[in-house]
Amino acid sequence: MSSRLSYKGYLISLVAFCLLVSMIYHQSLKKPFNKEDRIELTNGATKPPSAIQMRVNEIYNQIDQRMPRVTFAHKDNTTSATHSKVFIKNPQTRYCVGDQLTVRVDVYDYLGKRKTYGGDYLRSRISNPKTRAGSSGSIKDFNNGTYHIDYTLFWEGAVVVTVFLIHPSEAVSALWKARNSWYGYVEHEGKFIREGEEKVTKCGFALDTKEELCEYADHDNEEYFYCVKPQNYSCDSYAEFKNWKTSRSRLSQLEASLLDRSNVRVEIPVNFEAVNVVLCNNSHLEKKKNCAIGSDLEYPSGHVKEEIWYPKACTMKTYHSSEELNACLQGKFLYMYGDSTVHQWMTYFEGKLGKTLKPLNLYVNAWAHTHINVDFERNIQVVWKRHGRPFEFLYFMTVREEHSIPREIDFIGGDAHTVIALYIGVHFRFYPVHHFIRRLLNIRRAIERLHLRSPQTKVIIKTENTEMPPKSKAKSQQKKKVKKPKAGPGSVEEQFRKATLEVDILQDHLALQSQVTRQAQQRKQELRGKLQGLQEDIQDERDEKQALYSEMTRQHRDLKQQSSARIRDLEGEVAGLKLQLSNSQHAFQLLKDESHRITEEKEAEIEELKNQVESMETEYEQILHSSLDRILSNLALAGQRWAKEALTVHQQYKHMLQDCGLNPLDI
Repeated sequence: MSSRLSYKGYLISLVAFCLLVSMIYHQSLKKPFNKEDRIELTNGATKPPSAIQMRVNEIYNQIDQRMPRVTFAHKDNTTSATHSKVFIKNPQTRYCVGDQLTVRVDVYDYLGKRKTYGGDYLRSRISNPKTRAGSSGSIKDFNNGTYHIDYTLFWEGAVVVTVFLIHPSEAVSALWKARNSWYGYVEHEGKFIREGEEKVTKCGFALDTKEELCEYADHDNEEYFYCVKPQNYSCDSYAEFKNWKTSRSRLSQLEASLLDRSNVRVEIPVNFEAVNVVLCNNSHLEKKKNCAIGSDLEYPSGHVKEEIWYPKACTMKTYHSSEELNACLQGKFLYMYGDSTVHQWMTYFEGKLGKTLKPLNLYVNAWAHTHINVDFERNIQVVWKRHGRPFEFLYFMTVREEHSIPREIDFIGGDAHTVIALYIGVHFRFYPVHHFIRRLLNIRRAIERLHLRSPQTKVIIKTENTEMPPKSKAKSQQKKKVKKPKAGPGSVEEQFRKATLEVDILQDHLALQSQVTRQAQQRKQELRGKLQGLQEDIQDERDEKQALYSEMTRQHRDLKQQSSARIRDLEGEVAGLKLQLSNSQHAFQLLKDESHRITEEKEAEIEELKNQVESMETEYEQILHSSLDRILSNLALAGQRWAKEALTVHQQYKHMLQDCGLNPLDI
């Protein structure tokens, strides 16, 4: 029994040892990457924070200190636009072009109670719907429920003040806290391709998983991105990516109610009419120099009128014709980096200079791919590239073009013929703000490096798009009635003087009306030309949409066919794998039965050998006993014989001694 147990124990120990060795080997090949490893390598506790990280923390803390931190139990305790008040601070009887207009805003909650803290997100504009003029205001928060908004009166005529409550301070506080606490607003996926096969896994800036990760790092700029590593795929097979906004939120139901459409961008009532601005003798704006690099920044930085931007500190040239635009761009290499708002510039160039500026076919259908347009005759090159992740796009895009703006700038040598225009903003809104701060800081560092090697390179930084107040219908102007003097007694000279005065007034009025008529006719011609242009643009847009719809339909059909073929292939693979699994299970069962049979045979052999050993032990014991009995019998007989012989010898020696006269007892 003990022999059989030792044999089984040996087999079990051998199998366990093999399994242990196999597990240790595979674990050594598949050590997962985790966040702690990266922190230890980059910003671990054992190393001081880098200069970039310290600067990011400094800027973040400055912003964070200005953010409101308020809580509320009911919507009635939040800022209400309809209960708040807007009025002019220190109103004047007359305003001249170039003067400053200060507006005071006092905010109240829904219960009509004055707010005692600030932090509300206000947006204000002055505008003239008739001339399509507009400008922003500088808002000062006194942190007690009162705000001052300062405007520069840039144009002559009516100035309409509009103040919007975009978000109350309670919503700003909740949004700031939620934004910087997680990455759940956007989902990322990466596609890995290997030998015609592909695998899609989860990606992101911070993945909470114990799976093995692929790290895609920009160590110089300290920016990192991760994807779950597919089994049997290398990290270098990462080929495409996509991302989309989710419906998840960390806001409570009460906080989310403040973000309903009816509670966002609500106009605060203004208790005064439009301000009339006149051109005074001493109010004209001083003559400005042409805009150039290095000009001081001001806020507000200018105003828009008739869809043309007029900077405050300098004079900007406007190009109306394609010839002027071509002359400006001749010999220039223009690099544009950003999102769809900068892509509109590329669309404008393609539409305005389409006869001479030709696009290169890069064989990519998505709009977010690189666009390159060239004019070989004038030596013009215009390039647009997306600004790199984060970049929200619902379809898979290649990662071959995935370079951040700092990296792209580092690739440019730069010279007097190079112009760089860049913008980031919208695609960073769904991520913690430190990503935006870090990218801006890295862009600044890249521009500084660029200007060290090429101070002549021009860099244009585009800010976020802002919205103007909705166009309102212009108030109908009331015609002033000229009161005719009543007939009365008087001298002929008096009547003639009055008649002459009336004639002069009528002539002035006629001249004014003629001028107005000429301006109206000129404006009519301009509007007719613009209308024709808009109609052509609409038709082009319709054709483009139709072509886009046809292309999308074709792509959908192709994708459906590819999906169907892929599904059939996968079903075939599944059937083959099922067959292989069935065969493997059958072979395993046969092997198991064979092993069981062999084990039984070995146990039977061991039992038989044991029986043989026991029978042999019995036989050997019998032989040993019989041999010992015979030996003992022989020894007894020999002892008796030797005893007799010894007695005989003793008697003989005794007689011999006596014969010699010796006493045997004395010896």
